[in-house]
Amino acid sequence: MKKTAPATVHVSPDTSGGWLVQTPKSATPQTYPTQAEAVSAPQSSISCSGGQISIRNANGRTSNTFTLGRAAMEKINAVEGIVLSDEVRDLFVSFDDRDLPPEQRRAELRSVLAEKAKR
Repeated sequence: MKKTAPATVHVSPDTSGGWLVQTPKSATPQTYPTQAEAVSAPQSSISCSGGQISIRNANGRTSNTFTLGRAAMEKINAVEGIVLSDEVRDLFVSFDDRDLPPEQRRAELRSVLAEKAKR
């Protein structure tokens, strides 16, 4: 089975103002008014599938890069000896299926773990 490389999304300033977001699957970049909006736009899809967001400055150099995605975090955690249980992994998948925002994910996770601690 061939593994595909994680997607890299490039965020760069637009010469006419605003910020461009170029994804590997899109021939035409999307334009956003601010850098913050441009960076947050691809985060939900990358968080599920995994990948990087590369932020470039006006001269084209990469000023910041960060990696998102559960698979990447699982690999980092494994180095530290931290492994998710199947129950927690399934819970995270259900969060993705329901497209929950981060604050609701944290609240549900706290609730599940608090309930488990009572047992």
